[in-house]
Amino acid sequence: APKVDMTGVTTEKIKFDVAYAQYGSPYDDSLQVRISTDCGHNWTVIYSKTGAALATAPAITSSTFVPTANQWRTDSISLNGYINNSILISFDNIGFRQLAFIVLHLHFQTIACWIAELALTH
Repeated sequence: APKVDMTGVTTEKIKFDVAYAQYGSPYDDSLQVRISTDCGHNWTVIYSKTGAALATAPAITSSTFVPTANQWRTDSISLNGYINNSILISFDNIGFRQLAFIVLHLHFQTIACWIAELALTH
């Protein structure tokens, strides 16, 4: 992942759109976003959602999840605690049922930085 330089930034947050359908307990999947300020040697979890808290659509058990237009949610994470650092950001699927998380439109509030669309699977 490319490093993001936050030197001179006074406030920053990252936004992303997520879609996920829960398979059902006890097979809840989780999405974690982690950040590193030391080139990936150490990581801190800055976002974590599991199961119903992550879900944007009704549970499914028989097919692959393909979200409709209204099954997306925009989440955001403050990065203010990491101002004046170069950071790496990792999106991690902790999955049990091999359903896909779909993360799109990942962008920073202030920093001009392009990041490719992500599809996270188990």
